Amino acid sequence: MTVLSAEARADLVQMLSDEDTRGDISFTLWATTTYIAVRIGTELAFPGKHKGYTYQQYIVTLLHQAFVLPLIGILWACGLATGAAASTFSREGSSWVYLLTGSYMLSDSIVNYSPVSGCVTPPESGPPHFSWSVHTHHLFTFVLCALGTTLPPWLEDEGAFVVAMGEAGSLWITVTLLWPTNVNFIVRFYLFLITRAAGILIAVDIVRQLESSHTQLLFIAMAFGVAYGNWFTLGRMRNNAKAAKAKEPMGSPTKSWPL
Repeated sequence: MTVLSAEARADLVQMLSDEDTRGDISFTLWATTTYIAVRIGTELAFPGKHKGYTYQQYIVTLLHQAFVLPLIGILWACGLATGAAASTFSREGSSWVYLLTGSYMLSDSIVNYSPVSGCVTPPESGPPHFSWSVHTHHLFTFVLCALGTTLPPWLEDEGAFVVAMGEAGSLWITVTLLWPTNVNFIVRFYLFLITRAAGILIAVDIVRQLESSHTQLLFIAMAFGVAYGNWFTLGRMRNNAKAAKAKEPMGSPTKSWPL
């Protein structure tokens, strides 16, 4: 008795033997290695922590979410506007979103949330931090990104937009940790909420258009895993904002925060 049906095994073999898939795997390995090297180099150049996170995490997160993905988005938009080369560049642009985000997540798990972190961070920064919740969230996201590169072109573009939008929604988590102002607490909560709600709606549309039931089930499982983690993150954000509001002096305008 086998776990996978003959159809599922055939689909898997075909996917792994595809030239584009082999290229994506090679690119992911190189991108992950590059992100790891950047993280280690940044850790050595800027050791230390701020609010429980290393400076390296802040720098690489801002680099990926506030520079790399917006740059890809701009290039992708320019490609869509060039007419003849539009479809080709659109395909590449969406693939870059998936592959670089997956590599970013994988490098974060390896360098920051595993025993490897003990070899990277100095002893005075505290013991290595191992987190199953972080690894699980990264795994779901990584599989979604890998799955996205196998979708038909129009669905691949939809999924890439969801990934980029999700990373944009997460950006203000880092911003608020660095600059915990009243406005940033509000922006963080609602930006995260809106991007996740919109992402779920688009994901439903993607599942509706998928032809393979195996791909549908895998996509739903990974999307549900990410959504489950985001739900708890949203709750922690709300509680954190309430706690920050409670510390404000009586009569402060922040007492009217909608959180």
